[in-house]
Amino acid sequence: MEFRRIEESIFKALMILSLVFVVGSLLFVVGVILWRGLPVLSFDMVTKTGEGGYLLGKGGGILNAIIGSLYLA
Repeated sequence: MEFRRIEESIFKALMILSLVFVVGSLLFVVGVILWRGLPVLSFDMVTKTGEGGYLLGKGGGILNAIIGSLYLA
């Protein structure tokens, strides 16, 4: 009976360690995205429609992509 309690404690500790690792990884990825993305995000980029050369560094926005994502959701 004592073996089961030890085994349960070990696996509970492993589950908690796994949870901390997964949540920490998720927060790290979201943090890096926000850290690199927020300085270049502007209101015009979100509210304007894309133009022909948006992917080449020219003007435009992502409004069509946002509306399409909302439509599919």
